[in-house]
Amino acid sequence: MAKSVNTTAAMRLKSSMPTLAQPTAELWNTIFNVVLVLGAIAVLAGTWGAFWTGNMKEFYSNERISANEAQTAAANASAEQAREGAARADERAGKANEAAAELQVRAGQLERDAAHARVEQERLKAQNLQLQMQILAQGPRNITIDQSNKIAASVSAEPNKPKIIFDYFNEPETHRFMNILGASFMEGGLECSAGQAFINTIEQGIQVWDRTGAVQRAFRAAGIIFKDMTSENSDKPTTIQVGSKPY
Repeated sequence: MAKSVNTTAAMRLKSSMPTLAQPTAELWNTIFNVVLVLGAIAVLAGTWGAFWTGNMKEFYSNERISANEAQTAAANASAEQAREGAARADERAGKANEAAAELQVRAGQLERDAAHARVEQERLKAQNLQLQMQILAQGPRNITIDQSNKIAASVSAEPNKPKIIFDYFNEPETHRFMNILGASFMEGGLECSAGQAFINTIEQGIQVWDRTGAVQRAFRAAGIIFKDMTSENSDKPTTIQVGSKPY
């Protein structure tokens, strides 16, 4: 029964296929066999080529991965060196800031010490001047070097330089003090001469007659106390009268 069915199916398949002559059928059969063999060779070549190129691709991929890993490691090493350098720079900057702060503190202390020294210097100068004035008050009259220089500088700058006559009370201390004042005025370029020597008591201290004002300005510059006797109608020549020491 089964054999009958297969025979029937084969007959139906044969009847549905186109009919070829025997030589033609053999030719096409040979062609198709060749195609089949070529196809098998192509499949084999493709399989081998895919395997070989796959290995090469993996090799180059591994090379790229290795190169990337090496570059990454080098970059990480450079980054680590940069971080270490930055840390060292921060440390040096911190030390520099500490040194600068210390210098600033020391500079502030030096400035305070200098200010204290200036205050102390001014105090000592005032004390020295006070001692000089006390000595002058207790002993014969005198003027300091600074006062003498100020008198000379003041009269040397005057456009009109008067000739000075010194009148004085005739006693040793007054005569000495008159010579000291005269020397200061002559140092400034003024001509000085001794005038009248009074044997009777005259007004104490210093009296000035000077219409040019040069003598008055010199005494004021030096801080020397005097009495200005000049009047507009006075025709008295420029005179400095030195009386006895005030007590």
